[in-house]
Amino acid sequence: MPKHQQAPPPEDSVAQGSPVLTGDGDANKSSQKRPREHSVSAVAQGSPVLTGDGDANKSSQKQPREHSVSAIPAPSFRDPTHEQVRFSLAHARSKLALLVNRRQLGNPVLRYIRHVRYEVSDGVTADFLCGPTTCVFFLSLQYHLLNPRYIYSRLRSLGRAFRLRILLVLADVPEHRPPLHELTKLGLVHDLTVIVAGSRAEAARYLETFRSYDAKGAEIIQERVAGDYASRLHAALGSVRGISRTDVSTLAFTFGKFRNLGNATQQEIRACPGVGERKVSRLYAALHQPFRSDVPWMGIEGETDSFEENDVAT
Repeated sequence: MPKHQQAPPPEDSVAQGSPVLTGDGDANKSSQKRPREHSVSAVAQGSPVLTGDGDANKSSQKQPREHSVSAIPAPSFRDPTHEQVRFSLAHARSKLALLVNRRQLGNPVLRYIRHVRYEVSDGVTADFLCGPTTCVFFLSLQYHLLNPRYIYSRLRSLGRAFRLRILLVLADVPEHRPPLHELTKLGLVHDLTVIVAGSRAEAARYLETFRSYDAKGAEIIQERVAGDYASRLHAALGSVRGISRTDVSTLAFTFGKFRNLGNATQQEIRACPGVGERKVSRLYAALHQPFRSDVPWMGIEGETDSFEENDVAT
């Protein structure tokens, strides 16, 4: 073979895309680019690409993920799942602040709420959410007389979601007895606690109180009585008008036990120092007056409020 001619390259190098020298000594540029273009198109189409060892590239077999924002459907306010999420978020936020329904933004009562923080929420079914289990409906009697079916439709949409359901009524009309009588019967049927406020400031104080004491127990309003005998004796005898703690100590020292005091006569009680005639008569009447179960209704003087069967039926 002449020296100026070069041996042809092997077939393997041509298949692998190695440069092929022509007679003039230049590299064949087309042979370098074609394998790359073929590999890029293969990756784009998702076909396996053979490497040097003949294995298929597994990463090239996976389809590319679509990250388009338009592919994710926007949540609809009518979606029940979205409504449940908003309801759950509102319940969680009710532990931190008083939640207000958006329809109550124009309520003048909000201007008087100063001692608790309140937020506007879309997940509140009632007008106000004072806690996870406490909701409040606000109703003005003036608005109720103009729209008598409003409160009924609101209560129908509430269901049985709350343990304490309060109907806060603003008595802003002169003749408030007939509508209050109707709302009282409504509260009995729908398990509502009806609270009547005489002004917007008073209604705001009620809302602040409901929010502040929602997570507290009943111990804060219960009387704290010690368990020992002396403290219970002072609490029992001190409830009689005119009997002081000094008189209780004198009676306990004289008679010893409460049974002996209950069986004592007025002369024996009068013999105790510091116990006058009025104290003796009041204490003796409190100890010997029989307990009565037929106590009449203690209503307002001149009124005869009573439940009738036809009222409950209606």
